[in-house]
Amino acid sequence: MNIIDSNDTFRKYDFSSTITQDDVNEAITIIKGIIDSGNYWENSPKFQTKENIFARPESVWLKFRMSFLFSIFMYMGREVKVGKMQAWSFMTNK
Repeated sequence: MNIIDSNDTFRKYDFSSTITQDDVNEAITIIKGIIDSGNYWENSPKFQTKENIFARPESVWLKFRMSFLFSIFMYMGREVKVGKMQAWSFMTNK
């Protein structure tokens, strides 16, 4: 596991061997579809998805969920129980 950056508070891991540019492009397409369908908040931040994207069925989200979970374990230095994981995305403009 390659650590890109870190300090006393955080560690930034490189998951580029698992999450490809094609995965990122697929996630962007899905998120744009969510926003285009009107399923977003209009307050702060504007254009934030209302739905938990980690709960979506597309396989790309499995990669994002598992990389997040693995980052928790590596940061903590052990396997820990993790409750409900949730994630949202937003666009800076429509």
